[in-house]
Amino acid sequence: MNIKDMNIKDLIIKVKKIISWPLGIFVVVTLVGAYSKLRLEDDHNLTKLYDAFDVGSAVALALLAFMVYARYGSQLKPISIVIKQDGSEKELNVKILRKNFTRSELMGVLGVIHKSPEKFEIAHIATTEFFKDLEDVQENRKDSLVLMINENDTFEPKECFIKN
Repeated sequence: MNIKDMNIKDLIIKVKKIISWPLGIFVVVTLVGAYSKLRLEDDHNLTKLYDAFDVGSAVALALLAFMVYARYGSQLKPISIVIKQDGSEKELNVKILRKNFTRSELMGVLGVIHKSPEKFEIAHIATTEFFKDLEDVQENRKDSLVLMINENDTFEPKECFIKN
């Protein structure tokens, strides 16, 4: 499709695919700033406006960088797995990084530490409470996940994986 044959809506969609809005804003501010610095006097209103954008952009980018760094750092935190059974809690000495903490990763780890080679059953994993707790871990609201084991469940961890 030729650009001349496109309507404005199709052209906007194509441009959105090529450049993102933050990049577009950055390009516009840079071009306006370069024009005002090269062509206009220092006391011109456009030059003063650009100077304000320049400082504001620097502060916003610093805050954004800090937020991304903090978010990235929290994703590298190891998450504890706690087994609650018969009124007692046992922490496993296996941890999963927050960024890898998914239901499938947890099930894989539990399968490795299960005593028996047969498949295990934990009813709690199929509850809405479990999925809420899992989401809380993934969203940095909790640093451990508690698995409720009842008498009908067939999961039993190997002793070497239980923290003393």
